[in-house]
Amino acid sequence: MANHHMTDKGPIPFTAEEEIKWAEKEAIADKKHKEEMEEYDKNKYQRDRKLEYPSIEDVTVALAEKAEGDSTMWDEITVKRQAIKAKHPKE
Repeated sequence: MANHHMTDKGPIPFTAEEEIKWAEKEAIADKKHKEEMEEYDKNKYQRDRKLEYPSIEDVTVALAEKAEGDSTMWDEITVKRQAIKAKHPKE
């Protein structure tokens, strides 16, 4: 089906020049979309890690306890983060 302009009098088909310009714009948009999807897929490990990482509240409490001399919670968080990184490695 040919591309067309919608007017109050109905659809008007594109001229040959308009079809070429439209196809060029579509090719550029398709290329950009493909690049964006590749970038999105490349960073999947970041999204997966984020879902499993300890909350910011847990990290804050662990840092506060570490500053007070008790590094138990901080050590647990460190081990958990390392396990998550191993589970979801960078490509």
